[in-house]
Amino acid sequence: MLLAALALAAAPLSPALKPLEFLAGHCWRTTLKEGPTDTHCFSVMPDGRLRDVHKVRQGGQVVYTGESVFSVESGITHYRYDGSTGAKLEGPMHAADGKVIFDDVDKTGTDTFWRQVDGSHYEDVTIATPAAPPELASFNERKLFELVPDEQP
Repeated sequence: MLLAALALAAAPLSPALKPLEFLAGHCWRTTLKEGPTDTHCFSVMPDGRLRDVHKVRQGGQVVYTGESVFSVESGITHYRYDGSTGAKLEGPMHAADGKVIFDDVDKTGTDTFWRQVDGSHYEDVTIATPAAPPELASFNERKLFELVPDEQP
């Protein structure tokens, strides 16, 4: 029984999620431009999906939480996000040119991608495209996340 539980706990990441492998088993933190910190902790689920639990803290207090699950559905890499204030996002994603690209399924006119910078940093970049509506035309953001070695998912 114990061996079966250990085998499940050590399940490998689904091969289609390999571009996200550098995140697995680690926590990453950035400071948002408004001042709070945002920490994302990634773990491989027993079925090979990748789970990201994040907490935004301000003044030491958790003010927002969210969870993403990265999976493969009908052969397509997919993400699903649920936030503590009711935010829900989901859609396909793909890897290209060293980036994990979140396809613009919500038609906001923005491009978002994640890219590993080095062994202890990754970036989350959102860029407004020419198709972005006027209220998002100036929305360009780069968040640099740093590995938090003393925190585990």
